[in-house]
Amino acid sequence: MPRVLKRNPTWLSRPAPGFDMFTPPLDSRQSSPQTEKLACIGPRRTIAKRGTEIFVAVGNTIRWADLPTLKDDFSSAEDLNSTPSKIRGKSQSQEDSPPEGNGYRTLRVEGVHEPIQQLITSPGEDLMAIVTAHTIRIAILPDSIHLTQKDIGPIKVKTSTLGPTIHVVKQARIVDALWHPLGASGHCLVTVTADAVVRLWELKKDNRWSYDRPTIDIDLAKLHYAESLEDNVGPAGITDSKAFSLDTLGMQVASATFGGTGSQIEQGWSSMTLWLAMTDGDIYALCPLLPSKWRSPSTQIPSLTTAVVAKKAYAEGPESHEELQRNFEAQYKWLTDLDAQDPIVDGVDGSSIYTRPKAVGSLPRLQGPFRILPGDLEDDLELANLHVIAPKLSIDDLVGADEDDQYDELTLGGLSATVVCLMTTAGRLYVCLNLEEVEGQWLPASKPRAKQLRDPDAQPELILLEGLDTLGSDDVYLSEAPVITQDIESRYAFFVNHSEAIYYFSLDCCIKDIEAELQYESTSGISFRMGIFSGNGEKGVFRESIMRFDKGSAADHTPKTTAPVLFNDSDLGYFLLTCFDNLPKSAILDQAEDEPPGEYDDTDNTADYEKEIMVFKEVSEGRKDPVEPFEPPAIFWSHRTALPTFLDTHVNKRHRSTLKEEIRLSSATLEVMTEAHRVLSQETHNIADSVSLLFRRCDRLRKELQEQVSKVRETSALIDKITGDDSEYSERDTARGSARLKARLDAAQQKQAKFLDRYEVLKKKATSASSRPLSESESKWIAQVDKMRASVMPEVKNSKEGREKKHWQRAEEARELGDGLVAEARDIAAQVNAAGEDRLGAGFRVPPDIRKSKMKQVMDLLERESALVDAVEERLQRLSIVGAS
Repeated sequence: MPRVLKRNPTWLSRPAPGFDMFTPPLDSRQSSPQTEKLACIGPRRTIAKRGTEIFVAVGNTIRWADLPTLKDDFSSAEDLNSTPSKIRGKSQSQEDSPPEGNGYRTLRVEGVHEPIQQLITSPGEDLMAIVTAHTIRIAILPDSIHLTQKDIGPIKVKTSTLGPTIHVVKQARIVDALWHPLGASGHCLVTVTADAVVRLWELKKDNRWSYDRPTIDIDLAKLHYAESLEDNVGPAGITDSKAFSLDTLGMQVASATFGGTGSQIEQGWSSMTLWLAMTDGDIYALCPLLPSKWRSPSTQIPSLTTAVVAKKAYAEGPESHEELQRNFEAQYKWLTDLDAQDPIVDGVDGSSIYTRPKAVGSLPRLQGPFRILPGDLEDDLELANLHVIAPKLSIDDLVGADEDDQYDELTLGGLSATVVCLMTTAGRLYVCLNLEEVEGQWLPASKPRAKQLRDPDAQPELILLEGLDTLGSDDVYLSEAPVITQDIESRYAFFVNHSEAIYYFSLDCCIKDIEAELQYESTSGISFRMGIFSGNGEKGVFRESIMRFDKGSAADHTPKTTAPVLFNDSDLGYFLLTCFDNLPKSAILDQAEDEPPGEYDDTDNTADYEKEIMVFKEVSEGRKDPVEPFEPPAIFWSHRTALPTFLDTHVNKRHRSTLKEEIRLSSATLEVMTEAHRVLSQETHNIADSVSLLFRRCDRLRKELQEQVSKVRETSALIDKITGDDSEYSERDTARGSARLKARLDAAQQKQAKFLDRYEVLKKKATSASSRPLSESESKWIAQVDKMRASVMPEVKNSKEGREKKHWQRAEEARELGDGLVAEARDIAAQVNAAGEDRLGAGFRVPPDIRKSKMKQVMDLLERESALVDAVEERLQRLSIVGAS
């Protein structure tokens, strides 16, 4: 997430040339109400860029400059002014003198009589569309070498009028002019007017006829009810009568944009889909809208082939709807026509140049209106702007791309659904998801014989993800159109500007969880969705205010805001530039260390991901917004009083001669004084407000200076305390500065050495105190332990105790005695058995009871001896454990 490092740098502040580049001349600052009304309708994009160069529209003129050059020239001029003339010398002063001129060049454009609303450079950066409320002129941009020439005069630019009989004042207002992202040469322009007419122009520098008529012109109101190519869907001409029709209700276009940028990481249909937002809240899509020659990225055709073939096989089943089968069949024919072509491969980016297929026609079907779910959205949804983020392209959608290294970037994270951002005139942003991709649909060649019923489930839907406010109820300007600008650092981030502020929005914090909800069985469930709708920032859309505008100087008129342009250059940094009420506003952002954890691999650990988000949120909340420098109100340096023209505008010619005579009490004199009072009161009121604001700022500056002085005094006192200058003997001491500090340091080191010596002495005393004699009880306990150890362990030998039998000796004797008794008993039993057999043979018989009693006695003796031996061994083991402990 970007952090504001600095606002309004000095090289874009007054009186730098960069500041004068945005301000109109004094003779053109008083505009008529009609001109101001035209300038406030629709989005304002009066700043265009080409690399680090900018083109600024001021009224109906264009100014051109290079930002790093403006910055370097201003720094050189400051260094030159800060260096005394005696030091740098005369020759060096002449060599290092600041460049002549105002630092920018003026482009003279003929045929522009209205305030310029939009400046849009082509993808090849060689053409620029100059858009007013009703007209468009295409200018060929000059080479950058003209900025380094010494000539500072205006440059005449070659321009051509686009649609000299179509885009005129009598026709509808131009809403948007978009360069097609898939134009073969980058010279394909799409214009959208307020009466829902879409025109596609294929411009050629060497063919002026290409500027007169579009190759495709579609009236969306007619296309919405068209059934085949036989129906007339073209717009009415300038001479045709325009009667009221119910079909035109709800078809007033507020904004239009393409669904992609032509990148190879986007899904196939995105870049050829034109999204349109109506003023009453309806959303439509036109797909595919292609020129006769169009550029296809390397991943577009393989991904479309995989998707269309699979869907066509599914649509052939008995359960699919008839309309669905027709759409997939048309897509299959369209792709078959592309496969039969031999495209021209571009060696720069690997894209291919195709010809628009003719198998299914060139007119797409209008898809929509989209239904927004949930349906409890307000009914009076007045849209002002539209922004679409294309879904990511999965590597599984490509044929034979499993082992190709050129598709490694497709494994990056992203969202598999289209993100549609809707901006209302009240400053509320709605973030929606289109789960079903918009696909190509065409009008059939002829009308069907029977009336075909549409699929009831075919109405596309948008799922509302979140709604965020950027304007209060008291700050809404009905004439101000909020504009959404894409960020250059992330696909899922953008800026929103209006008359109050510029906001930064980012979806990087939540796209991973949303993708998990869409693709897998996520366990987050309702807690995740509630986290999104609650707007806590951890799982939802991140919002941050980048800049707020002060409307103090624009109290007498409606302020005009320009869509910002962004740069990421080594000289400028991450730089944002806009214009508010003809004054430049800029901010230097920081993105080096705080990159959002958005696009990650799907195999990342969820716990680590959430931990990174929490750490990032703590860093973001702990940031301090830099103080914006104060700029005096423009009335002090750019105000042009109306008194010089007062007589021409408010006094009749027949009464002007009486003003040179003696003042008489008459109705004419009263009327002149009343009008003069009205003009002067307004001007003096504005001056008084500006002076009061300046006084408050000066008083605030005085208090801040006093606070800074007090802090400096406190810091000085601390320094004096450290150096010892605050002591009562400091005046007598001759040592000052570093000598005093060195003396104090030596004294501290000596004191530390004394402490170490005392520590060693105490340590020795403690060691000697620990070697005191044993007490009587301790001596007895040690003797008892030694005696037990000698009696248990056989390796311990003692001469005094050698006569006594040890426990282990007695155990050995008992074990030997037991073994001898067992052997003797076995021998006796063997003898008894042998004698018994002899006696039995001789007729002698032993009674059984006597024999059993004798055997029982022998066995009891054996068991007793075995138990005795086991008891002795167990006791010996216990004694050995006690002695060892």
